Amino acid sequence: MSAYTGWLIRRKRMELNYSQEGLAKGICAVSYLSKIEQGLVEPGQEILDRLFDALGIDFVRDPVLEKEAQAQLDRFFFLFEADEPYDEQRAFFEKHGERLACSEFALSYQVYRLISEASVEDAEQPCAMLAQLEPFMHCLPARLAQWVLIVRAEYEENPEDEWAVLCEAARLRSCCVATYKLAVCAYRRGQYSLCAELAERAYSEAAYEGNPATMIWSCHTLGACACNRHDMEQAVRYYERVRALTRGYRIDMGSYIDYNLGSSYLEMGRDEDALRYLERAREVDGDVLHNTLLHQKKSILYHRLGRREEAQAQLALAQACFDQREWPAWRRPELIGQMLGFARLLLDGMENTEAFERITRALYNDAGTWFGHGFRRFYGSYLVQLCKAQRRYKEALALSEEMAEAEMFF
Repeated sequence: MSAYTGWLIRRKRMELNYSQEGLAKGICAVSYLSKIEQGLVEPGQEILDRLFDALGIDFVRDPVLEKEAQAQLDRFFFLFEADEPYDEQRAFFEKHGERLACSEFALSYQVYRLISEASVEDAEQPCAMLAQLEPFMHCLPARLAQWVLIVRAEYEENPEDEWAVLCEAARLRSCCVATYKLAVCAYRRGQYSLCAELAERAYSEAAYEGNPATMIWSCHTLGACACNRHDMEQAVRYYERVRALTRGYRIDMGSYIDYNLGSSYLEMGRDEDALRYLERAREVDGDVLHNTLLHQKKSILYHRLGRREEAQAQLALAQACFDQREWPAWRRPELIGQMLGFARLLLDGMENTEAFERITRALYNDAGTWFGHGFRRFYGSYLVQLCKAQRRYKEALALSEEMAEAEMFF
């Protein structure tokens, strides 16, 4: 009981802007209140009642409700981790949330709210909830603590910090979702061998846990790793497995697959192959990043093929997708904007200008950190072409050697 009551007391005290000294006066020592709030001691009923009265907490004692809440929470995790709807659980917690928030289930309920309700695009609310939960991490069961860490990793601005948080989450318990999240982080860091190893492990764990969604996404990540190595035969094999896994399933991965294959062929200069896949790819409802990048890549491809009007139309669609939302800073909107600016200069025939070099160099330096090594290599190839066109052969050679050295690492 101590962890939950400590959570309630600390949260309410901070909401009311009470100091520990002010709340403890006449009830208990300040040091004892501090231990209560940290979940380190379980105070007697009299002290609890006095603290609750001072804070205006109407504590709910309903063992039947708490037992049902735990069963619903367990079911929620099973469905959420498998990316399945959890309407029954959502309805239950909406109905009983106010009472659960003032019960021994309060801490678990707060974790449920963090995971299920916090929008990954609006960092303010979940970050505030994470800050509230931070002092009580040691009180949480492994599954709840793991998911708090997974959510926290979503908001880390530095990939190295994200990796550290996910490693901490993975150590708490075996879970295919945690392993998969590590694989994705390794991918963004450009560690494709490690990513493939983790994705294979996540796939096996997901098969054992009965989690088809993680099986699908892990296999998709393996295909993406193969694309970045330009091993297109292997990539197609992985993606065919994804298509088989999604047959009859509610997740349609076809557009993601076609985008990845088309983008890789575009990067390799195999424009006809790129055309075959990118023209087959479609927008995905709700995935504005995918939709923006899909149209941006199509605009570049059509430009290469001399289809100027279609290239301009695709760039306009990319801009429209990008303008659909306000991008939070941690989503790196400036990089996406630079990608659109790159395509705009390219279509306007300005690839030999200072402005084009500036934006391409920025993408070469930064895009790989957030979107994968393939993006860095793609924009690097344009930098090399620019240097050669301007007879800066030593610089072109240095860039080529730099990219080749990176290839050996990946």
